[in-house]
Amino acid sequence: MYEESLRCVTLEAGQDLSAPQFCFVSIAGDGQVDPTGAGALTDGVLQNDPNATGTAATVAIGGISRVVCGGVAIRLKAPTTKAVLDYRKRAFQLISLPHGRTQMISRLGEAGVLFDRCFVYAEGYDGPIPILHKDRALRAMIDYIETEVDGSEGF
Repeated sequence: MYEESLRCVTLEAGQDLSAPQFCFVSIAGDGQVDPTGAGALTDGVLQNDPNATGTAATVAIGGISRVVCGGVAIRLKAPTTKAVLDYRKRAFQLISLPHGRTQMISRLGEAGVLFDRCFVYAEGYDGPIPILHKDRALRAMIDYIETEVDGSEGF
């Protein structure tokens, strides 16, 4: 079904890739294929399951492919109410525009600052946690606390 429109290349596996079939892979500096780390750019999707370094790895670089998604886990400690209020003051700015319109500016760096203060551990990343992941994890935690834990609709 998927193979009709796939454009593939065959390269050497940089390690045992029998588990990440249909996962994103990257071509390393040595020309070998390795699993793509969280937040990194991908070069394609692994189509076979090479079980040793140096064996043939078929990588789809164009077309439609089945993909198995991986996951990451982040653990944060809950911020104080004051910390959330300060974050919201610094992270968001509303600007009044002509004709009754409003523009909102979001500063992702502020989410990174509060995230780093609340950070406990993370797994599944092969490097620093991308700022977009920090922002989303922080907002999800704040939303959860506001709606599920204390039942209120805001800090």
